[in-house]
Amino acid sequence: MSILNAITNMFASKGSSSNELESVLSWVESQNGISGILEKMKQHGFGAMVESWLSDKENLSILPEQVLSFIDTPELDKLAKTCGIDLPSAAGLVAKYLPLLADGFSSSGTLSSGATGNFLAEGLSLLQGKMNN
Repeated sequence: MSILNAITNMFASKGSSSNELESVLSWVESQNGISGILEKMKQHGFGAMVESWLSDKENLSILPEQVLSFIDTPELDKLAKTCGIDLPSAAGLVAKYLPLLADGFSSSGTLSSGATGNFLAEGLSLLQGKMNN
């Protein structure tokens, strides 16, 4: 089983579509990984939200409208086209998965080294641990 399939299966067991997850994972990688997106969030005033995702406390939720405020429209449009959905729906996918991914790639407030660029191989064991809790 490929790493992408293993991650997809973990999220699918939590009620997520494997096709949308694969698309979001690929898109996140194209955005310089989770760390790149989280840095954009901090620059746009979402630092407290990011910290909640990285900490061991409950994750704050994010709205699709908030995603639209820190992700450039052309970048988000790439995800929308891949999934065959409109821009607001693509923002909804990012809002759905980003907290889970950030939480899965962090421990005690720190992102793992797998959170940048090609994070799938390095982060699989971290995600498995988080998803099994």
